Amino acid sequence: MGLTNGMTCTTYVGRVDSQQESPVQIKIAVRDVSVEYEGDEEFFKSSLPDILEKIAKLSSQGRVSSVSGNGRSNASADEAGHEIPSHSTNTIAKLTNATTGPDLIMAAVAKIIIVDGNDVARRDEITKEMRAATSYYKKTYTNNLSKYLDTLTKADSLRLAAGDTYGLPAKPREEIEAQLRE
Repeated sequence: MGLTNGMTCTTYVGRVDSQQESPVQIKIAVRDVSVEYEGDEEFFKSSLPDILEKIAKLSSQGRVSSVSGNGRSNASADEAGHEIPSHSTNTIAKLTNATTGPDLIMAAVAKIIIVDGNDVARRDEITKEMRAATSYYKKTYTNNLSKYLDTLTKADSLRLAAGDTYGLPAKPREEIEAQLRE
């Protein structure tokens, strides 16, 4: 498979040890994206072309965020490829007109998922980001966090991924992304 648009690809493939049954280890870097895999050789052989194709497609669509030297995202892109500025939770709360505990939770989740580029937000990360929004945070928000998260999950503003981990459904994500671009 060839890479397009002048993309360069750096790879390392090897075995963890010299025994034939050891897992395959691979590191792939294409522009700003890097993927590491250690595991079964058959999965590696059957899936590598698809993985590289998806990375190339995302990169050519501009849906890959730019990364600084510390590995943190400087800005991310929404589904349409529009850049989302790197805002603090405080700024997101302001842009989304947060006035309640659930509003601040949504701002915190937006920071973690949309701005920072994580797939999900853990409860402890949400609490940390809420507290970082010093202009909006109230101690009662933390005291009522379980109730607020339950309400947001039932309203499908958040999705419970596992235990204390939450995802952001497409509709609320699109609404927040639009507000962040304004």
